[in-house]
This record gives sequence, structure tokens and C-alpha cells, in this order.
Amino acid sequence: MSPRRHSRSPEPYNRNGIWHLRRKVPTRFKFWETRNIVIQSTHIRVCDDPYGIQARTIIAYLDHALHQRWSALADGINPDASADYDRAVATARRHGYDYSPKTTLYTHDRLHEVIQRLEYLVANKQLHNKSVVASLMGSIEPPGLSLLDVVDTYQSIDETRLKDHSPNQLRKWRIQRDTCVRIFINAIGHNVPLNQLSWKHAAALHDYWKQLVLRKEVQSNTANKSISMLKLMLVKINKSKKLKLTELLDNIYFAPEQHYE
Repeated sequence: MSPRRHSRSPEPYNRNGIWHLRRKVPTRFKFWETRNIVIQSTHIRVCDDPYGIQARTIIAYLDHALHQRWSALADGINPDASADYDRAVATARRHGYDYSPKTTLYTHDRLHEVIQRLEYLVANKQLHNKSVVASLMGSIEPPGLSLLDVVDTYQSIDETRLKDHSPNQLRKWRIQRDTCVRIFINAIGHNVPLNQLSWKHAAALHDYWKQLVLRKEVQSNTANKSISMLKLMLVKINKSKKLKLTELLDNIYFAPEQHYE
């Protein structure tokens, strides 16, 4: 669950004086990745970090994020869905329209608006601009956020507060929250869309932590901290994305008691 470096972690790769991650795509992910080798920059100059000490930390994070992306694709989840939708919303607004997906735009009472949007595309010679057409005509469906999207979505919401974090601070921030989500997914047994979260999922997480506390593998405070961090992310995402999870989040209490008899 964490991007700690292990014996198979890639070594820093010097490319034009900059340390890079150089990762051969694992066979199990080749169906979802067209490249044979992925190269990503750490933006750390070799002359500033000649032994690659700082670069190794960043490479471990990049490698972890890369594997998370491949795993999401293998689970049938588009990791870019949220970014694609946000771009469509921004593009539509730039052209003077609110974004509406096809399911809400192509209705009888909005037929005049569909015609108006088409006339705009023709008048402004945008019919061959696929991005603008898709944005104005509602071709990008709103992403169905799942637990695997929680940290990315929360990070984008908290982007202003995180902008002054160093790469190492951001890595630690990310690892803690990735771990919270992964524990929840492991407790449930599979990834779950956020709009399908229910009491049974909360109960599974509660039982997971309770068993660890009973076996004295963790302290209650560890469980409480992880659960509180997860709940904070879900509350903020719910408010920002208007997911209507308020009742579930207001009433649910994941954390185990301080002591079990």
C-alpha cells in the first residue's frame, strides 16, 4: 500500500542530466498500457543530487502512482474520467455555456438549446474541434467516483493548501491517505462507487479495525486516526461534488471503542 522502495524498485535513470523513473511495463498490465517502457521525470537535476538520494524518494512515489493507475484500469475504472469531465466543464464555460451531459441536454424541453449550441459551433467554425463539440454537446459523462478516486479528488479539492508542500511532504501526505483508502477497500473486499457506500461497508471497516485491536496488532488511536482521515476526505468530496452522502457520513461511526472486553 505504500511506495517504499524494494529490491525490484527502479533505480534513478539519468536522462539529459535529470533523474527519471524508468519502468518496464509488467506483463499483466500490457493490455492497458501501449508503451513497453514508461519514463517519467523527477525534475531533480543530477548535479543537485549526484547520488540520486532525493530522486529515489520521488521515483518510489511515481512508481507507486503508476501501479495504482494500471490497477485501476485493470479494474475497469478510467483514472482520467474526473479530469476529462472537469476539462469539458471548463471548455463549455469558456464558450459561454453550462456543461450538460447528453442525458439531461437531449430532452424535449431543451431542444431549442441543442439547436442553439449547434448554431454556435457552426458560426464559430468549431465543428471540427472535437474537444469543443464534446463539451458543448454533452458527450463526456460525469465520472462515477469510486473509492479509488478518493485521494486524487481530495487532493484536487485541497490543491491551494497543498501547493507549498515540498515533494517529500506531499509524498508523506499522499501515502497516509492512500493507505486509509486501501484499508477500506481491503476490508470491503473490492472497490466501490462512492454513491453506493452503505452501512454494511462501514460495518466491514469497523470489524476490520476491531479485530486488529483485539489481537493487539494496532492501538485504537491508530484505527481512529485512519478512520478520521478517511471520513474527512469523504465529507469534503461529498460537499464539493454534491454526492448526497450527507446522511451516511453524519450518522456513521467507524472507529472502535478504546477498550474491548
